[in-house]
Amino acid sequence: MATLEADSTAAVGSIARPSAPAADSTRDASEAPGIPAPGILASDTAASDSIPADTPAPDTTYMLVIDPPEPTPLPEVPRDATSGLSWVLAAMLVIFGVVAIRYRHNSKYLASMFKDAVNTRLRANVFDETVRERSLVFLLNVLWCVSAGVLLYTLVAWTTRDASPADSLVFRLNPLNPLGLGIGIGVAACYLTFLTIAYQVVGNVFSDATHTRLWVNGFTATSGLATLIFFPLALGALSWPAYDYGILIAAGVGLLATKSVFIWKGFKIFFNESRSWLLFLYYLCSLEIVPLVLALVMTAALCLQFLR
Repeated sequence: MATLEADSTAAVGSIARPSAPAADSTRDASEAPGIPAPGILASDTAASDSIPADTPAPDTTYMLVIDPPEPTPLPEVPRDATSGLSWVLAAMLVIFGVVAIRYRHNSKYLASMFKDAVNTRLRANVFDETVRERSLVFLLNVLWCVSAGVLLYTLVAWTTRDASPADSLVFRLNPLNPLGLGIGIGVAACYLTFLTIAYQVVGNVFSDATHTRLWVNGFTATSGLATLIFFPLALGALSWPAYDYGILIAAGVGLLATKSVFIWKGFKIFFNESRSWLLFLYYLCSLEIVPLVLALVMTAALCLQFLR
């Protein structure tokens, strides 16, 4: 009887004792949803569940690094190709003003220049050529260099107005480019200086000093008279570039007329025998045709070098 009671008691005790270890029961309880693990308060569990997962810790420090963008070059502002044109016009007007002041109340100087251009005999009075007259002729020749240089560059620019971008050696020139105008003026000054020296040398070689002086005076006189034609045409080329074709034709006619007068005078001075014809042809080619062609080619070459 006692033995049966002991076995009953043991069976009851074995039923009441948990079958799993305490640690396992704790782990299972903590893994169960909504049930806090042993030693963890329910308030702590609720607080940790309410904080988002991406919320940084209070003691975390972050740095914001901004990479600067790559520098972008600013577009170049195109320079106006006609900037400085006013200086060319101002120089022309200043020289013309000085010429007008020298010519004031001395209309006889213009008649004397016309006589020097066509006359083949020496003046009766050597003192007829005064200092004021020589200075007027010099200023007119300076103005000729400026006016002829403007027209020379206008001619070069006109020959390139129909150039296409595919051309490798031909390019379009702006007829109002101050640098191009300066190139033309410089070439015209070299042309006039070269011819003056060449006429002096050729005249002294093939004739005497008297006829050489007549010849050179005729050249400076015809150049001064040509200024009266070239100066308004040069102003027209700068003011109305759209009419450059008609202006160039008028300039060509003026150049042909003044050159014809000078060549005719030289022919009358130096033609005295039959062999003079051959020398005259050499003179035409070497001093009248070739320098003009070289002036045009030099202007185009310098424009190709500095304006391309």
